[in-house]
Amino acid sequence: MGERALTKIASAGNSDTAAYAVLWQQGCELEIVSIAGRSNLVAKIDGNEFWGESALEVLGLVTIFKERGPSWRPTDQEVVRVTKFEEQGAIKGRE
Repeated sequence: MGERALTKIASAGNSDTAAYAVLWQQGCELEIVSIAGRSNLVAKIDGNEFWGESALEVLGLVTIFKERGPSWRPTDQEVVRVTKFEEQGAIKGRE
């Protein structure tokens, strides 16, 4: 049997289009709102609003809320973990 290829997806036009499709599949009402000359995508679902500059950003916010609910904010432990992770990446980037 041949090896199965792993999927690799990058943030690009085709993935943004897929993000729009997923948002609509999840029942989101989408709207483009311009504030101070900047366009924002707003997804509305179940009385909640999620704002971002792209469909990928908004899908990420919707997913965070669906996974974590109203208590979506990171815990102190999560902040520490992310900070350490980002510091390691910055160190590796300098090598």
